[in-house]
Amino acid sequence: MKILSIDTSSAALGIALSNDRAMLAEFTQNKALTHSEKLMPLIDTMMRNTDEDLASLDAVACTTGPGSFTGIRIGVATANAFAMAKSIPVIGISTLEALAWNFRYTDCVVTATMYAQRDDYYRGVYSFENGRLTVIKSEEAVSRDEILSEIREITETGRTVMLAGEMTDRYRAGTFASDEMQEMLSNGRLIMADRNLNFLRASNLCEMASQIMESSDISELPRYIEPVYIRKPQAEVQYEEKMARLRSMRDGRAEDGKQ
Repeated sequence: MKILSIDTSSAALGIALSNDRAMLAEFTQNKALTHSEKLMPLIDTMMRNTDEDLASLDAVACTTGPGSFTGIRIGVATANAFAMAKSIPVIGISTLEALAWNFRYTDCVVTATMYAQRDDYYRGVYSFENGRLTVIKSEEAVSRDEILSEIREITETGRTVMLAGEMTDRYRAGTFASDEMQEMLSNGRLIMADRNLNFLRASNLCEMASQIMESSDISELPRYIEPVYIRKPQAEVQYEEKMARLRSMRDGRAEDGKQ
């Protein structure tokens, strides 16, 4: 079973290729560059370097969100194109679940995060047993304070929380300070993901897709996936706010004209 995986949901770009025996190749570029320009040449390079052929693929796996609206569209469109051209399944996987997969052999509860602007984060909460993921809280856009409150509640039950993703990056970079967070770090109930594990690996998608395919009827797996947007793009929000203001001004002028 040969699987190509694609992740373009953040500033990082990741691709990987696996078969039943091994992870054949993986490439991660953790720098904000144009995914639309880099993705296909990197896939072509990976296939040539491994002496593999796209015609031999059995499935494509791709992150569907949350994350960058443009980035998600690029990855999903590419995965769908491969799936339709090759008549193979395309498996959509949550960005936050794929990030949490880095810690599938820990006893910790994993809180995976991505920055969602305005001091909010996309967050999912997960646990693992024998390498199998359980969703404790599905992905939502919530405030930093809400995440800290959730972590506090979990630690009060005696569990340890692994905090992964962009909330960890931003705290380490000094983007925000939190006495509550420092206290939980000091007592050992909160652990920050190591830098070398604090990014989504495309190889995780291969493994997750493989699990899905092993437990599914291949003929019933999708040949087309959709992006998963938890909230509207900021540009769309701003446009709607602008149009609402214009309608309000227009209605106000109309009322003045009637008087």
